[in-house]
Amino acid sequence: RELNRQLRKEVEKELEAKVRIYDQKKEIFYDYITYRDDKWEAYTNVESIGRTTTFKSIERKIERWHDDLNTYTSEELEEAKNVKYDHLKPHKIEYKGGVFEPITNKCDLMIEGSEMRHCVAAFDDVISMKLYIVFKVQHNEERATLGVHINERGNNIFVFSQCYKKYNHLVSSEMNTLVKEFVEHLNKQP
Repeated sequence: RELNRQLRKEVEKELEAKVRIYDQKKEIFYDYITYRDDKWEAYTNVESIGRTTTFKSIERKIERWHDDLNTYTSEELEEAKNVKYDHLKPHKIEYKGGVFEPITNKCDLMIEGSEMRHCVAAFDDVISMKLYIVFKVQHNEERATLGVHINERGNNIFVFSQCYKKYNHLVSSEMNTLVKEFVEHLNKQP
């Protein structure tokens, strides 16, 4: 019985890791597919997927999309400094050994995406509409970007969306637990 219990725990742990990887790929694919052009007139990436498109080729397209999203001129960065998310306060929040810093302007959002090599800059519009918050997170030696949906109609205003390290790598299970507890903590604040 003890051996069966240990085997079950190992299988559950392995399955949990695979589910996290699946969820990560699903989130990144969703972000890629639902990305709209600057005028919100078209889903630009949908057109790049055809009947013969493979998952591997989609992953390569997503990598190129991330590279394109994170290439800025100095003029674009300078202009982005003027786009502030006034509804967010620029202060670090310390919680259970982690440091959470909300990104409060478009320039910092673009730099975060460029430094971390993922598509966080694509969330500018939903942040401006007060529907999303992005945090820079540091816990011990691990650095990540946390995305949180804002849902004013539900019981919990803040809803965990995603949290990734550089290149969209999965965070450790310790970081994953910390960021989800942090979001719960935000919901308990008056």
